[in-house]
Amino acid sequence: TGFSSSSITVLSGRVTEWSEGRFGYSIREANASWGKTKWSTSVLQLDPNTWILEYKQSSVTESSSLLSLTIDLLRHMMFKAAKNVNRELLWVFSASGNMYRESVSEARTMTPT
Repeated sequence: TGFSSSSITVLSGRVTEWSEGRFGYSIREANASWGKTKWSTSVLQLDPNTWILEYKQSSVTESSSLLSLTIDLLRHMMFKAAKNVNRELLWVFSASGNMYRESVSEARTMTPT
């Protein structure tokens, strides 16, 4: 089953679990606990008045959340910087295009004297 990255405990009631897309299922009752690996999938059906607790222990070395937060922050900063560069380039090209159009239009409207 591998390293358990989270644990589920049924506090009261009953839970039916279909794990990893299998046709079979497991029924877990009050005070039952089991672990889930990081990439495992399952469907839980809780009977009425069922309470469960899902928890996990993590540290900076075990958890990738700090790393993914850092990557997301860097990605956001790079996107923002690229957006500002694109805006400045658009302004430069727009301004140079306007200057060209103005000089061409002025040349056409001039009448010889």
